Amino acid sequence: MLLTGLIQASAVVAFSVLFNIMVRFAALLYDIEAIVFTCVSVISTGLMLSLFAGPGKLVSATLRSPATWAYGISAVGIFLLDVYLARYVSATEVSLFGRMAIPVSLLMSWLIFKRYKGMSDWVGLIFVVTGLGLLFMIQNPQHMNIIMMIVIGIGVVQAGEVIFAERHSESKAANEEGNMRDKARVVGFVSFVTAMMFLILVFIGSLLKAFVFPSSQVVAFFPDLIRYAHAPSIWCGLFYGVVIASIGRYCFWSASYKLKADNILAMLAFVPLITYVIEYLMTLNPAFMMNETMFSGERGQVLLISSVIMCMGSGFSVFLRVHKDFKKERTGHFMADVKRALTIQSDDLAPIHHSNSARDDFDIVQMTVAYTGGDTAKAAKLLGIPESTLKVVHAGAGKYALVRSQSQMVARNYRSSVASKDALTGLLNRSGFLTKASAKLAKNKTASVFYIDLDKFKPINDTYGHEAGDVVLKIMAERMLNVLTNKALICRMGGDEFCALTLGTSKAAANKLKKGLEDSLKNSVEWDGKVIEVGGSVGLAQFPKDGSDIGSLIKVADESMYGVKKAR
Repeated sequence: MLLTGLIQASAVVAFSVLFNIMVRFAALLYDIEAIVFTCVSVISTGLMLSLFAGPGKLVSATLRSPATWAYGISAVGIFLLDVYLARYVSATEVSLFGRMAIPVSLLMSWLIFKRYKGMSDWVGLIFVVTGLGLLFMIQNPQHMNIIMMIVIGIGVVQAGEVIFAERHSESKAANEEGNMRDKARVVGFVSFVTAMMFLILVFIGSLLKAFVFPSSQVVAFFPDLIRYAHAPSIWCGLFYGVVIASIGRYCFWSASYKLKADNILAMLAFVPLITYVIEYLMTLNPAFMMNETMFSGERGQVLLISSVIMCMGSGFSVFLRVHKDFKKERTGHFMADVKRALTIQSDDLAPIHHSNSARDDFDIVQMTVAYTGGDTAKAAKLLGIPESTLKVVHAGAGKYALVRSQSQMVARNYRSSVASKDALTGLLNRSGFLTKASAKLAKNKTASVFYIDLDKFKPINDTYGHEAGDVVLKIMAERMLNVLTNKALICRMGGDEFCALTLGTSKAAANKLKKGLEDSLKNSVEWDGKVIEVGGSVGLAQFPKDGSDIGSLIKVADESMYGVKKAR
């Protein structure tokens, strides 16, 4: 389970590195239009996530929420600033400068939410700030002001995105109580709507620039109209949105079901260093020589030192916890761990999170698997979750828990489909019958209770074995259902005794049903080429004449059944 999440988180790291490098070289090689590239990327990502999620809940509430627009604009803003920054610095530096969000987030967390961090967080912050200082020292003085403005903007907007996400109730509901499709639906919708609105507003600005204020510096920021048809910007944006961003989102959410947030953050801390290595190797190719000055001489050494320092700072407070968790999960056979991880079907996992204390979900799953005789597919169907989810929770032995809404649903399904049912026949068991029958009697004026005991059942077990006895019990249960229909409550009291409740039946109608039961039960049963003779004695009690509660009615019907049996 944990290793599966680590493999998926590794994919997230790879996609993050690919984004950094792609943006840098697309900006240098194709002179992509930042606004067009950003809008096309975010819109296509939103469409892909929406197609994956399909119709469902949270959409209308998302549209009405002010936090939706704030969160979406923040996300678009971060993307846009990264693209602008890539014009002036290497892909490695784009990734490193993104760590500006760490000190800004800590400051905003302290000022707004009054959250005080631990010593390890402050030690990590010192590393990050030191690395940022070294990065600023090696920048071109001609571009220093604009780089500093962009980087500060990235830190503020990215920290704001986190705050808006925390305040976004629909996104919070999707993360805490929804499944992966709910997350994709909310984020996809937010991304699509805000990017479309942003594109429309920017296009209006470009129209004003072209036809109303051609020489005004106020609208100089907006791209020329011809740039909206810039093919490299459109194609690069589509590639990133459809392939990198949408698949990366899926891997991130899927990994988040299997890992603690610390695990993913620790792996993402290595993104700048990995970006550095790959980007440096790429500069050795003559096709990418325009980037070679970024890694040569003293500048390259400082950049490497900054990458190492900031990786340490970003992951300082989580590396030890991740290592501890991984050691707990390992079996001691690495290839066996890998094989197990790759064979888990995570595509249809219901929302799961990593927990060291939750055992309720495991207990329910364990009892349901036992109830079905080890049939995990049947157990999953009874609980209303995918079989792969059930297997993960069952194998976790209390370490993996469903999110609250799924856990509540599973508990309800367990009570209605397992705890109150007889495992052999699928009928209600005694406790389930007593609970439901009492509730039915409280709402009805007349009812009939039938008590059924099979005749000649003990000789069947003695002669043919318990397997034959189980077959007979299941067939008898089916016959009772056929006579009484599914509107009746039918239960197996234990052994070869059954009880049933029908509502609104007169005494004449009840006697007719009693005769039908006796006739149905006396038909022989064929098993393993043998004909097994069986029958049944049926007792009857009428509500409210024979009793005012289910317990007294069962007693009267039971006595009536014994009277029938003795009379034969």
